[in-house]
Amino acid sequence: ITILYKKGVEVKRKYENGTFTEYYESGIPRSEYNYESGKRNGPFKEWYAQGQFVQVPGSKEDAEVGIMYRE
Repeated sequence: ITILYKKGVEVKRKYENGTFTEYYESGIPRSEYNYESGKRNGPFKEWYAQGQFVQVPGSKEDAEVGIMYRE
């Protein structure tokens, strides 16, 4: 991440490479994007700020296909 500050206040944020998660003030995830060379690339997730974020263990069937948790 490259962050530009002006007089102590963040004015711009640039993601370069990797997976980045942004959160609402409540702590609920807002989005998760993969970046490559400064551009969004590949699958992503977005969540709405409604209700509560709960992560529960997946079922046996989920585990068989590699899903460990349901959101």
